[in-house]
Amino acid sequence: MSKARKARLTCAFNNYAGVQRLRYAITLLTFGKVDMANERVDPSTTELPSCPTLALLKARCEANGQRLTPLREQVLALLFQRGGRATAYQLIDALPSLGRRATPPSVYRSLEFLIEVGVVKRLFSTNTFVMCDDATIDEHAIFLVCTRCSSTVALEDQSLARAISQAAESASYGVAGQQTEVKGICCRCLHAPQRQASTAQPSRLDKTVK
Repeated sequence: MSKARKARLTCAFNNYAGVQRLRYAITLLTFGKVDMANERVDPSTTELPSCPTLALLKARCEANGQRLTPLREQVLALLFQRGGRATAYQLIDALPSLGRRATPPSVYRSLEFLIEVGVVKRLFSTNTFVMCDDATIDEHAIFLVCTRCSSTVALEDQSLARAISQAAESASYGVAGQQTEVKGICCRCLHAPQRQASTAQPSRLDKTVK
């Protein structure tokens, strides 16, 4: 190997090492203790947002012999912190605040686990995940979904779910899924001032070529 090539490789290695040291310093100053083997902060140095549904999740996991991983617990806590509704990528972006870097597949697997346990539902019309409350846990929920702002409201009326189930049975269908989504416009968007239509006139050609 020539001296010039060896010098270029040495310079490149030193630059890479400098970048790694800078990443370590920034992460250390931001979060605290760092596990360099996994390039993530030690979860024991962070505090999870308080989540009342976490006790139910732990009880169900223990009763069913299911494993509650730290990532599953953190995803639920962050979902609660965001008002009980978020997209998967909003949760991924928020995980570093708890000292964790997670890939999209691992977060989606955690959300699927929370859905299986029954503490989270997925709204397909907005591709968001919603934390269940007392009215929607273990029940077929009816959600109103605003097509303008994507806000959602769970209807606390099980007679609607029973009516849907009975109507499906009369048509020889079985209702599948955990919820029914009804699209509409919420009160806030319905009474919000409409945007002023543009008054600009379309341009016209001064001459017509025949």
